[in-house]
Amino acid sequence: HVDAPAAAIAALLSHEALHQDKFDSLNEESEIKITWEQELKGVEPDYESSLVKKCSKIYKEKFNENMELKISQGVVEGGFFKYKIKDLEYVCIGANTFDVHSPKERVSIKSINEVWEYIKQIILQKG
Repeated sequence: HVDAPAAAIAALLSHEALHQDKFDSLNEESEIKITWEQELKGVEPDYESSLVKKCSKIYKEKFNENMELKISQGVVEGGFFKYKIKDLEYVCIGANTFDVHSPKERVSIKSINEVWEYIKQIILQKG
């Protein structure tokens, strides 16, 4: 999609390329036609939004380090909501994951608990 951030498009294309050979092989060996169609709705980040500032402040207080602000494939879904709700502010928060979308995919249980506590603080803190 022309409005999608370059990093989001690159992540999607990289993921798709990993599986393209398998798709091509299956197409050649059978009468099945496989097509990949997806409209990617990325949005430009708003690092100055009140929600990002709030989350950054709480993160610094909780973990004694600055929150990492980045765009990855994991934030693409937020773009869909942003297109539907005009003045929506959003952040995507997640636990530490490894080898995502592979048979070795795993998640840090410790980071799940830390993220849960962090999200509760965000919800409970006013302003």
